[in-house]
Amino acid sequence: MTGYQRNESMEKLIPKFISYFNSEAKSIPFIQFSLRSAKDIFLYGGHSTVKLNERWFNLRYDHRREIVKNSVKNSYHFSKPYRNLQECKMYRELAEMINKPKHNSIGSLKGDAYLSILKRMLVRICMTDPLTFGVKENLSRVEIIRLMNTLGLKTLPNFLSKQRGLKPIYNSIPPSPQVLSKLIKFKQIFTDFPIELLIRSGV
Repeated sequence: MTGYQRNESMEKLIPKFISYFNSEAKSIPFIQFSLRSAKDIFLYGGHSTVKLNERWFNLRYDHRREIVKNSVKNSYHFSKPYRNLQECKMYRELAEMINKPKHNSIGSLKGDAYLSILKRMLVRICMTDPLTFGVKENLSRVEIIRLMNTLGLKTLPNFLSKQRGLKPIYNSIPPSPQVLSKLIKFKQIFTDFPIELLIRSGV
């Protein structure tokens, strides 16, 4: 699982991977935590602060090896090397044309990164999974924008469009005082909302 930064236990991670592996998207969203590089600090000044990036861990077959036909065992396939580099490149290029990702990496978050993540996750919850979290059914775009603005997380209609179809990333937000303040205010509006599901543990 090189490249994936997990915040959950293995008991939760394994079912999660199986679920996403069997889904159409076959990619798991996560928040990547890293520090500013020495080069970046040297060129632009400042301190060694945390950088946050929203990433997707790809579970799709990468076509680096050829699948052996009729070789299924316990739902897995055997594979073998391609005959040559040209054949491998051809299949990888074809797969890339067919399976273009439906999302793009959002990149480093500017400003208050923790609040930026929080706004994304709350909007996605309201748009994709409201009942599970005590939010009333079918919140309109206007209601979501009004709600975010009430929390002090200024939101425009274009922002909602960018979050359409994206799922919340749970246990992804460090519990800074600003984040906790917004979540407490959100919970005052939706009393069944479980704050702990958004908070990143071990930070």
